[in-house]
Amino acid sequence: MVLARLLVFLLTFAGGLAILRYTEPIVRTFGMQFDWADKVFGAGGTYTAVKLFALLLMFFGFLYLIGQVDLSPPPVFEGR
Repeated sequence: MVLARLLVFLLTFAGGLAILRYTEPIVRTFGMQFDWADKVFGAGGTYTAVKLFALLLMFFGFLYLIGQVDLSPPPVFEGR
């Protein structure tokens, strides 16, 4: 279980770093334009929103590593 948590953390951390590093090509390739982000963050808000997503991805990966977030669904039938 510890190795699985470590693997998830490493994947989310690497994914977050890749998104941070390649934000501009990702936004241009997929043609993303978040109007709400431009209103909230000002000019370049789409890039800021994508970078914040990457940081959140890395943060939740760390929380999963230390056991603060559980990704498994609750049991459907308890007891029987």
